[in-house]
Amino acid sequence: MPILFRLGPILARRICPAIEAAFPDTREAQAPFLRLYQATVLRYAADAVAAPVSTPVHQDFAFMTVTVPLNDPAEYMGGGTWIHELQRAVRPPAGHAIAHSGRVWHAGHPVTRGTRYALALFFHSSRFSDHGLRFYQRGCALIAEGRQSEACRELEFSFLAYKQAAQAARAQRQHLLPRVGGSAGDGEGHALVVEEEEEEERAEGQVVCGILSNLHLQLGNVAESARTELLFLKHVERLQRLSQGGAQHPALAGAMQNLDALMRRKSTKAL
Repeated sequence: MPILFRLGPILARRICPAIEAAFPDTREAQAPFLRLYQATVLRYAADAVAAPVSTPVHQDFAFMTVTVPLNDPAEYMGGGTWIHELQRAVRPPAGHAIAHSGRVWHAGHPVTRGTRYALALFFHSSRFSDHGLRFYQRGCALIAEGRQSEACRELEFSFLAYKQAAQAARAQRQHLLPRVGGSAGDGEGHALVVEEEEEEERAEGQVVCGILSNLHLQLGNVAESARTELLFLKHVERLQRLSQGGAQHPALAGAMQNLDALMRRKSTKAL
């Protein structure tokens, strides 16, 4: 029997209510709105050649990710879910779980001895649709299939969705901001917070621009490649600023790979 069907009663009685309780201020995380779309059993083995010992730092396409340990941490060394913001691995005992937004940077921490088993559950919410992320996911799948033209269209939709989401959020903040009282100095502080939040939202779309610039150049769309390259360079500069004086931002390595591929492709075109 498929694992999704076996999980049905447990999801309704235990897991979804637990997610709602953990995120009481997030309406989209209420149990009736959560929809499980993928469940995967993870196996990290330190002494097996074919099995992985970890996964790199990444984000999920899910609204919410839940990781359920299937064996006790005493059975292995290392392991756990690495949370970038915490700069540490979380290793709950069997019978517990870790729930976080899919956008949280996380990883499967390396197992150094024994074998770690875990169940990864990925949820969407019927109250929340991240159109930018959905188009991005479809674009990446099309790239893997070698369908660059179709991927380019999906990623353009992704960029537009992120741009519209950022504009809507900015309009909402501008509507709320005048209601906040305080001195002129307070106003400057609010403006700085708004600017930082807007930069964070633009960054979502600028991630897409790195791939788009490469794709457009591959397809001979030189002007479109140059347009998206400028936005992508701003994203790289932001990641480099965030990486100064501390841990490197987890997105920087991938961004630099995209940038290197773009520069090499531009050099080839110029010859």
